[in-house]
Amino acid sequence: MNANEILNNFKEEFKVQSGCEISSYLGSNNIIKVKGKINCILYIKVAANESKKAFWGIRANKLNELKNEKLPGIVILLLNKSSFGYIVKLHTIDKLISNYTWTEAQGDYKVNGIYGIEDGNFSSLNQLLIKLENTI
Repeated sequence: MNANEILNNFKEEFKVQSGCEISSYLGSNNIIKVKGKINCILYIKVAANESKKAFWGIRANKLNELKNEKLPGIVILLLNKSSFGYIVKLHTIDKLISNYTWTEAQGDYKVNGIYGIEDGNFSSLNQLLIKLENTI
């Protein structure tokens, strides 16, 4: 399954299981506004490879836009499927950037692996929903 298929599956499954309304946001297919039981903005990135060392490119301008939003923003890093990944809060991202765990190149933060991500992982969509409810 490629990254676009994983992203689309995630959004469909998230909408059904959460019962929330979702819509594309901030001019990006990777960012959704969630309204309902959970109210937030999710920036979803997918690493679709079989390697244990994942890679994600996070747009610096999109992170800045998330920080200016009234709703809480959370980055979701999916690894190879729509039901497994990592939750990264914006304050954690700031910390990872400031200590150079995430490095910037040409407007992207290059995220190699999951080092320093302490906000949690999930292995099912239900587990993600519970963590989001407890986080937001």
